[in-house]
Amino acid sequence: MSPVAEFPGTITLISPLNLEQGYYVSIAIEGAVSSANGDSRAKRAYANNQDCLAALIACSECWNIQGQPEKPTMETFAASPMRPASDLLAWAFRELRTIYLGELKVPNA
Repeated sequence: MSPVAEFPGTITLISPLNLEQGYYVSIAIEGAVSSANGDSRAKRAYANNQDCLAALIACSECWNIQGQPEKPTMETFAASPMRPASDLLAWAFRELRTIYLGELKVPNA
């Protein structure tokens, strides 16, 4: 259930992911940790949101989120208000990342 008050509802994510879906997730993870390009914070945030949305589009069956289409695309995703839309993507991508990475455990930790 979405914790974002402006966008209540659920997203049905695919599990397990196939190779192509895993690629989209890995691109979004890589983009989130890369800060060597010198872009402004706002530009990095928008690029990260685009990467996360691309992964979520590829890895979701349907969206039952108020204010969003059932099958969003880059063109139809409601990106405003900006903060709640970013929070929605962050929440959904955290859930997707958990599916992708699984239960990572560090040996002897």
